[in-house]
Amino acid sequence: MKKKIISSVLALSLILGGAAVLPENTSFADTSIVAAAKDIDYGMYENQGDTFQSGDYKCCKYTDGTVGIIGQNDKKTHLDIPEKINGKKVVYVSLGGEKLKSLSLPKTVSLAYINLEKGVKSVDKDNKYMTAKDGILYSKDMTTLLAVPRSLKKYTFPKTITTIGENAFFMRTVTKDIVFQEGLKKVDNIAFYAATIEKGFRLPDGVTTIGDGAFYNAGVTEDFTLPDSVEVLGDNVFSAAGEITSPTSFKVPASVTEIGGLCFVGWHGLKKITLPDGLKKIKEDAFWSLPLKNVVIPNTVTSIESRAFFCQQMKSIVVPPSVKTIKEGAIVSFDKNCVVITTKGSAADKYVKEYNKDKNTVVPLKVRYDKTVALCDVTVKDKVYTGKSITPEPTVKFNGKTLKKDKDYTLSYKNNKKVGRATLTIKGKGKYSGTLVKSFNIIPKKSSVNKLTSTAAKKLKAKLKKLAGATSYEITYSTSKKFTAKTTKTANTTKLTKTISKLKSGKTYYVKVRAVKTVKGIDYKSKYSAVKKIKVK
Repeated sequence: MKKKIISSVLALSLILGGAAVLPENTSFADTSIVAAAKDIDYGMYENQGDTFQSGDYKCCKYTDGTVGIIGQNDKKTHLDIPEKINGKKVVYVSLGGEKLKSLSLPKTVSLAYINLEKGVKSVDKDNKYMTAKDGILYSKDMTTLLAVPRSLKKYTFPKTITTIGENAFFMRTVTKDIVFQEGLKKVDNIAFYAATIEKGFRLPDGVTTIGDGAFYNAGVTEDFTLPDSVEVLGDNVFSAAGEITSPTSFKVPASVTEIGGLCFVGWHGLKKITLPDGLKKIKEDAFWSLPLKNVVIPNTVTSIESRAFFCQQMKSIVVPPSVKTIKEGAIVSFDKNCVVITTKGSAADKYVKEYNKDKNTVVPLKVRYDKTVALCDVTVKDKVYTGKSITPEPTVKFNGKTLKKDKDYTLSYKNNKKVGRATLTIKGKGKYSGTLVKSFNIIPKKSSVNKLTSTAAKKLKAKLKKLAGATSYEITYSTSKKFTAKTTKTANTTKLTKTISKLKSGKTYYVKVRAVKTVKGIDYKSKYSAVKKIKVK
C-alpha cells in the first residue's frame, strides 16, 4: 500500500507545532515540492540540519549555507522576515500561529508555508519567486496560487491562475464564494489538505489534473463534483486518515482514464460510485474498505489492481471481458452472497476460481454468467455536427455474437445535437437484461485553408475559412507531405489569418487545419481539411 504524498506535508508539522498525520505506509521516495521557481533544489528543505534559536526565531541550517525559519515566539501580530540571520541568507519560511496574524517576505525567500489569519502582507519587489496581493501569496508570474489567509471566505482569483499549489488551502474553509476562473488547469498535490469544502464550491471547467492527495483529509458535502474535463485522478486524492464528511454517491468525471491508488479510501459514507465510459485502469486500494454495494465496471477498463474493490459489504460487481488483468485480492467481499457477474473464460471468471481455491479465503465469491448488455463489447464512432439530433447505431457484441437492435436491445440518446460529448444507452431486451451507457463525440464541421502566401523570408501566411461556433483553429504544417513527427509542428489561433515564422527558406511546406470548439473545458476537434502546399521564400 505504498503511495506517495508529496513531502511538503512534513512542513505542516512545523506550522502546527506537531506531527502531520499521513496515510499508513506513506512513502517519501522520489518527492518534490512545486513552488514558485524551477531552478531551486527543494529537496534541500526536506533534510534540515541543526536547529538553533536567533532572537525570536527558531531556525534550521541547510547544507548550502542558507537558513530557514521554522518557528517564532508568539509575541507579535506581524513579522517582517529578515533577509539574513547570523549573516546567513533566509530562503525558507514555515510559520503559523494564533497571535501572529501576518508577515512580510524579503527578496531572499524562495519557499514559504504560511498558515496565518491575514496571510502575507507584502513581498519585496525584488523577490523573483513570489508576490502577494490581498494577503494571498502567488508565484511571481501570478500563474500559481501558493497560500491563502485563514480569513479568506469570499474571493475571485485572477484569470492568470493555472495552478492551485501545494498546501494553498491547508486546513481552510472553502466556500462557494471562493471562485476560480476558466484558465485553471491543475490542482496540485495536497492543495486542499484537511480543508472543509462547503456546499456549492466548484472548480471551473477546463481543469484537467487533480494531483496526489489533493483533497487528502478534506471534508466534502453531498453535492461535491469535479468538472468532466478532469483527465487524471492521482493517488490518495480523497483519502483520509480520520473521520470526515463524504458524499453517499459520486460520479467520476467523464474524461478520467485512470483512478489512482487509495483514491477514495476514507470516504466511509460512499455507497455508490459511477465510473465513466473511457476509464482504463483502477489502481490498487482505490476503493478499499468502502461500503459500496453494487459496482459496474465500464467495458473500457483493462486493469484492476490489488485490493481495488476490497469492499466488505459489496453484493455484486459486473466485470466485462475487456478487463484482462485482475491482481491478487482486487475483488473481496465478506457478504456470503456477493456475486461477480462476467462471461465464461474471462479474466474475472478465472479470478473467482483462483480466489476460491485459496485456503486463506474467508468468504468465497460466487460467479454468474448473465446475458446482460453490461458485458457487451460496444463500438460507436464519433460523428460530425449537423445541427440535427445524431443517432449513430453501435456495433454490440456479446461473447463475439453481434446482437440485433430492437430484438436484443433498444437505444436511447442524450445530449446528441450540439458539439460535445453525447451518450447512448443500450437497454437489454428479450434474452438480454441490463443497461450500458456509451459516449461518443459530436465534432465540429471541417474548416479549410482558403489561401497560402509567402511574401517575406522564412514566413507563410494562412487564411482560413470561418466556421460558425469554432473556439479556435489548429494549423498543422510540415516539410513532409506525410506529416512525419520530426518535421511537423502545430500553431493555434483564434483568428482567420495566421502568420507562421522561423521556417526554412526555399522549402515546400504542407499545411492543413482543423477547427476546435471548447465545451465545458474540453476541446472537440474537427477532422483535418484538405492539404495545401507552398514554397516559402
